[in-house]
Amino acid sequence: MARSHHERSMTDRIDRVLANSLRRDEPIADDLALADLGVDSLGMLSVLMSLEDEFGVLMPVELLSETGCMRTVGDLRAIAAEALSDDHSGGRP
Repeated sequence: MARSHHERSMTDRIDRVLANSLRRDEPIADDLALADLGVDSLGMLSVLMSLEDEFGVLMPVELLSETGCMRTVGDLRAIAAEALSDDHSGGRP
Protein backbone atom coordinates (compact mmCIF):
# COMPACT_ATOMS: atom_id res chain seq x y z
CA MET A 1 0.00 0.00 0.00
CA ALA A 2 1.41 3.39 -0.95
CA ARG A 3 2.13 5.85 1.82
CA SER A 4 0.28 9.15 1.83
CA HIS A 5 2.08 12.47 1.39
CA HIS A 6 1.57 13.13 5.12
CA GLU A 7 3.20 9.80 6.05
CA ARG A 8 6.15 10.44 3.71
CA SER A 9 6.56 13.94 5.07
CA MET A 10 6.54 12.68 8.66
CA THR A 11 9.04 9.95 7.81
CA ASP A 12 11.29 12.44 6.06
CA ARG A 13 11.16 14.76 9.05
CA ILE A 14 11.92 11.90 11.47
CA ASP A 15 14.87 10.87 9.29
CA ARG A 16 16.17 14.45 9.24
CA VAL A 17 15.95 14.69 13.04
CA LEU A 18 17.74 11.35 13.41
CA ALA A 19 20.49 12.36 11.00
CA ASN A 20 21.03 15.65 12.83
CA SER A 21 20.86 14.09 16.30
CA LEU A 22 23.19 11.24 15.36
CA ARG A 23 25.46 13.58 13.37
CA ARG A 24 25.25 11.50 10.21
CA ASP A 25 25.35 12.91 6.70
CA GLU A 26 24.57 9.68 4.86
CA PRO A 27 21.29 7.74 5.08
CA ILE A 28 21.05 5.55 8.17
CA ALA A 29 20.02 1.95 7.54
CA ASP A 30 17.08 0.59 9.53
CA ASP A 31 19.07 -2.45 10.68
CA LEU A 32 21.92 -0.41 12.15
CA ALA A 33 22.15 -0.93 15.92
CA LEU A 34 21.72 2.21 17.99
CA ALA A 35 24.56 1.01 20.24
CA ASP A 36 26.85 0.91 17.20
CA LEU A 37 26.05 4.60 16.69
CA GLY A 38 26.95 5.35 20.30
CA VAL A 39 23.37 6.09 21.34
CA ASP A 40 22.99 5.72 25.09
CA SER A 41 20.16 6.90 27.36
CA LEU A 42 21.29 10.53 27.12
CA GLY A 43 21.55 10.24 23.36
CA MET A 44 18.03 8.83 23.24
CA LEU A 45 16.78 11.73 25.36
CA SER A 46 18.42 14.14 22.93
CA VAL A 47 16.72 12.44 19.97
CA LEU A 48 13.32 12.54 21.67
CA MET A 49 13.72 16.22 22.56
CA SER A 50 14.70 16.98 18.97
CA LEU A 51 11.57 15.15 17.76
CA GLU A 52 9.49 17.24 20.17
CA ASP A 53 11.02 20.43 18.80
CA GLU A 54 10.52 19.38 15.17
CA PHE A 55 6.88 18.28 15.55
CA GLY A 56 5.75 20.60 18.35
CA VAL A 57 4.42 17.77 20.48
CA LEU A 58 5.48 16.11 23.70
CA MET A 59 6.85 12.62 23.19
CA PRO A 60 5.54 10.08 25.71
CA VAL A 61 8.00 9.59 28.58
CA GLU A 62 7.34 5.87 28.26
CA LEU A 63 9.57 5.89 25.18
CA LEU A 64 12.59 6.34 27.45
CA SER A 65 11.67 3.20 29.39
CA GLU A 66 11.23 1.35 26.09
CA THR A 67 14.84 2.01 25.12
CA GLY A 68 15.51 -1.72 25.45
CA CYS A 69 12.88 -2.28 22.76
CA MET A 70 14.62 0.17 20.46
CA ARG A 71 17.68 -1.73 19.39
CA THR A 72 17.95 -0.49 15.81
CA VAL A 73 17.40 2.70 13.89
CA GLY A 74 14.35 1.05 12.31
CA ASP A 75 12.89 0.36 15.77
CA LEU A 76 13.38 4.00 16.72
CA ARG A 77 11.81 5.23 13.46
CA ALA A 78 8.78 2.96 13.88
CA ILE A 79 8.17 3.86 17.54
CA ALA A 80 8.61 7.59 16.86
CA ALA A 81 6.26 7.48 13.86
CA GLU A 82 3.63 5.62 15.89
CA ALA A 83 3.90 8.04 18.81
CA LEU A 84 3.71 11.04 16.48
CA SER A 85 0.77 9.59 14.55
CA ASP A 86 -1.11 8.99 17.81
CA ASP A 87 -0.35 12.37 19.38
CA HIS A 88 0.44 14.73 16.51
CA SER A 89 -1.64 17.85 16.79
CA GLY A 90 -0.23 19.68 13.79
CA GLY A 91 2.21 21.73 15.82
CA ARG A 92 2.16 24.01 18.80
CA PRO A 93 -0.22 26.96 18.70
